[in-house]
Amino acid sequence: YNETIGAIWNRMLQEQENNNRTYVQILPLPRGRVLHLNQTIVMGILNVTPDSFSDGGNYRGQVDIAVKEALQMIEDGADIIDIGGESTRPGAKEVAIDEEKE
Repeated sequence: YNETIGAIWNRMLQEQENNNRTYVQILPLPRGRVLHLNQTIVMGILNVTPDSFSDGGNYRGQVDIAVKEALQMIEDGADIIDIGGESTRPGAKEVAIDEEKE
């Protein structure tokens, strides 16, 4: 899947260069929304893992506080929010899907 997206993206860039044109680059999102990629996108990072290096797990189990923080990021200019539900540090334990959704 990722290789297909990469191939499409590279082909679009090649066609754009060959035709001396600028295409509107978008990423389809759920519920009919799109993310325009012809401009800089600001991403807010909200880590909800207990061993988060950036916030020490401040939001673990505190949904209201995490939502307020995400809304503040949007107010501060974030276009998208990355909710980190699983640690990527070396040796970190894998989180079950059900627990990550929780």
